[in-house]
Amino acid sequence: MAHLKEALMTTSFLREDITQAAFNEVLNNKSCTRILNLFDAYLSYLRQENGSLSAFWMTYVDMVEVMLGLIRASREGDWMLHLASIRAMIPWCFAHDKLNYARYLSYYYAVMSRLHVDHPEVYAHFMRGGMIGRDSSQQLNHTDLQLPRIKKDEKDVNAFVELMENSWINPLSHDHTDLVSLSTGMVAPPDVANGLRLTPWEKRHTKHSKQNAWRQNNQQ
Repeated sequence: MAHLKEALMTTSFLREDITQAAFNEVLNNKSCTRILNLFDAYLSYLRQENGSLSAFWMTYVDMVEVMLGLIRASREGDWMLHLASIRAMIPWCFAHDKLNYARYLSYYYAVMSRLHVDHPEVYAHFMRGGMIGRDSSQQLNHTDLQLPRIKKDEKDVNAFVELMENSWINPLSHDHTDLVSLSTGMVAPPDVANGLRLTPWEKRHTKHSKQNAWRQNNQQ
């Protein structure tokens, strides 16, 4: 508990100081490092050892993180984060058979990755935040960080957590390992469960294995 308290106290300073130096100080703090390592171990446990239900929902969390990274890159004009988010999104498009997104994003990423070679002026402009623009000369004034909005978001999160713990099935608990519906408790059939819980790389490997087996059977 001592490490957790110190880690929370250290990270709370980032609210007032979001500079790179302050962030590096948090990363170098022993208590923060210990808590982050424990959190990484817990995430690995949820993905690999806690059953199909938590593994499935962790893949959902992974996809949401990719989406949030893309949104952040667009709002902040962070070109490198934009490319990293696109690259992370492509395997999911293949895994879920979103063929148009998969092929066009692959081409888009390949072309944009060479932007510093083919169009260095545009690349330099994007690196300075020029990938986004607005029609107004007024400064951006978003209200997400105002206190009433923060309190409302915290209230919504608490209500959702209470709903999962008391009315629905908690997907991260130890009590349910099968892939089930959170609201009804119905267990997914084996074929549906196998398709939903695979990672993009596992789905791609499974699909290619089936295609190879089909070719071999038709060649015999």
